[in-house]
Amino acid sequence: MSPDPVAPPGETPAATPESGARSYGFPRANRVSRGPEIEQVRQEGKRVRTASMDVRAIASLGACARVGIIVPKYGHSSVDRNKVKRRLRELVRIHVLPVLPTIDVVLRAAPKAYTRSFDELREEVRKWSQQLVTGRVAR
Repeated sequence: MSPDPVAPPGETPAATPESGARSYGFPRANRVSRGPEIEQVRQEGKRVRTASMDVRAIASLGACARVGIIVPKYGHSSVDRNKVKRRLRELVRIHVLPVLPTIDVVLRAAPKAYTRSFDELREEVRKWSQQLVTGRVAR
């Protein structure tokens, strides 16, 4: 790969539509990360529950869907906690962000999320994201 003339020396070039490269990150524009925003969604949002997640969603004034992920320790190690966070972030990035309407979502992992496999978490994420997309959410 030839060096990018715009990127500073020692840094990898940014993915641009012209380069054909695909970005695999969780864009900052798609994150609910501020405390007051998270609390507003948690208190006012519609609720969807699965065996290992509690999901709240509220209409957003922003230009795109945003998701916040909360994974409490529940007595587990930071290694376990980070593994659950990485799994949920990846599932949200691949399966949720492309299909969500313009809403803010806060996803809180339950203790069972620590024991779920990646495939089980994927099915739960698909289930609640489909409920949010179709609008069949209990208040």
